[in-house]
Amino acid sequence: MEQIKDREQDTRPLNPKHVESLAESIAVLGLIEPLVIDNQFRLLAGGHRLAAIRLLKEQQVDKYLYQFPDNRIPIRMLPFDAESDPDLALQVEIAENEQRRDYTPNEVKVIADRLRTAGFIDVKGRPKKGQNL
Repeated sequence: MEQIKDREQDTRPLNPKHVESLAESIAVLGLIEPLVIDNQFRLLAGGHRLAAIRLLKEQQVDKYLYQFPDNRIPIRMLPFDAESDPDLALQVEIAENEQRRDYTPNEVKVIADRLRTAGFIDVKGRPKKGQNL
């Protein structure tokens, strides 16, 4: 993780609440999507994920080590230098962020029903330790 260099410019500023939420998810599920870097270890996509991993390492070392026992973070390295080809670097960042879409209200309902069927329960506030959400 120490080899990954932050971007000098980013099309989206970090949202602290999103970083915290991602850190919680990574603590439980691990990193689902790897960080994307250029061949000089410059971050191209995954700024929030990297910030969440760093937060997890700072605040919950045991969970960080569980998910990353060898202190290695999954990455996808693209075969170009972002400094030499900044337009391509920008295209990579934009492509990753623009392809997402929010769940529709109907999709949220279906997911909630599946979670309830799987034994998860609705609670107000944070669940108690060991309690399924």
